[in-house]
Amino acid sequence: MFTMGQAAKEVGTSKTSIHRAIKSGKLSASRNDDGTLSIDPAELFRAYPRARPSRNGNGTMEQTVPANETVVTAPDPAVTARLAALEREVALQAERIAELKEQRDAWQEQAQQAQRLLTATAPPAAERRSWLARLLG
Repeated sequence: MFTMGQAAKEVGTSKTSIHRAIKSGKLSASRNDDGTLSIDPAELFRAYPRARPSRNGNGTMEQTVPANETVVTAPDPAVTARLAALEREVALQAERIAELKEQRDAWQEQAQQAQRLLTATAPPAAERRSWLARLLG
């Protein structure tokens, strides 16, 4: 368990910042019988990722790597192969979508032509007879 001062040194911040984090609920701590606060290391490093300190010329510590920095590594060959396969699949799906759109447009044009033929050959409304009149002659 860390005291507030030890916790501040571990993460490279001030005791005031640690106290504010406890008051806001970002960091939890337990109160000892003597009234001091104890901070669990796991809880401290959950709220404040461990800094990589380096000494500068005047003997004080300074943080050289931001806590949220991402380390870039070489790509995994299996991940690279999977990514390439997925990119090929996306390209094939895009081609299939284009083909389906062309087919849809062709069918739509054919339906419109059929509709035009039907309306052109239908008798005018005045010449149409009811089914009963056609049946009785």
